[in-house]
Amino acid sequence: MAADGKIPLPVDYVFLKVLQEKAASDPHRYAVLAAFEGLAIIAECWRGRGIYKGPVPPDNAMQLVPRWIFDTLGEGWLQHRTEAPAGQTLGETFHIEGGGAGRQPGIRKWNRYLRNLGLARQVFEARQNTTYEEAVASVAQQHDLSDRTVKRAWSDHGPAIEKAAASYDKTS
Repeated sequence: MAADGKIPLPVDYVFLKVLQEKAASDPHRYAVLAAFEGLAIIAECWRGRGIYKGPVPPDNAMQLVPRWIFDTLGEGWLQHRTEAPAGQTLGETFHIEGGGAGRQPGIRKWNRYLRNLGLARQVFEARQNTTYEEAVASVAQQHDLSDRTVKRAWSDHGPAIEKAAASYDKTS
């Protein structure tokens, strides 16, 4: 427990929880992207670039990964391998690339979603020690964005981040 009485929250847990809910909201569009992002978050923690700073496991170590991540990727791979039309790429099967004429590839939309989710996560973290308005201003300045952009990101994703944070089992 921190000196201020607050329980330190592993924000990477929060991020994974929000991604899981995004994947469940529309599995066809978001499940694979969320699963790949989940793996990236876990790997970044081992490399010391995430919020969680833990020991780097040896190359042959078995690691815990949320079931929804490997289930999504495994099922997607099997679907691609056995059911994908001839000539369809893995990215097309996973809805990461393609999309048809005049439509953005799924990865572009996903990157915009992640940017805004990250902004909201930073506002959440900053709000632990300051007011909402000061947190928004700080995050906006840090990213050279308008307060309006950061407020919109918080409006879109803040409730999901707060819900995920509240779901964390603080006794484990």
